[in-house]
Amino acid sequence: MSSPGRYRAAGTPLAERRDYSEHAQRLFDDTGAQAVVLFTGDGIIAGKNQEASQEQGEQASAICTSLFSTALTASELFPVDGGGELPLRQVTVEDGNRFVIVAQAGWNVRVVVYTHPNADLGAVSYKIARFAEYFAPKVAGRAQA
Repeated sequence: MSSPGRYRAAGTPLAERRDYSEHAQRLFDDTGAQAVVLFTGDGIIAGKNQEASQEQGEQASAICTSLFSTALTASELFPVDGGGELPLRQVTVEDGNRFVIVAQAGWNVRVVVYTHPNADLGAVSYKIARFAEYFAPKVAGRAQA
């Protein structure tokens, strides 16, 4: 397994960046995915792996924003007794023999990973969680920007 330091990039602090393509590419390489796109809570692309076109990235951002919002609303229908608020961390869609995974990756940043067929869902989900664990605190400062 890779360490969170693998996602570290030199230069401008993450909270000040507007393009996270370098980080999308690293998660893409780490998961062996078909595509990885980072996007904002309002559906604006924030980064993508090199193999994905700009149009694909923009479409994935828009569609997955709606998917995540719908899942968030659905999860709030039946609250967990005594559990307090449990934030929605991940939405997984099974598409035949592959997965589309949308996850919270920081304040106002989400990631979608399109796996290859027959990918190990557990391994990919773990790598996304590790990515978010590193990435989220680094972009938290963007909330004040």
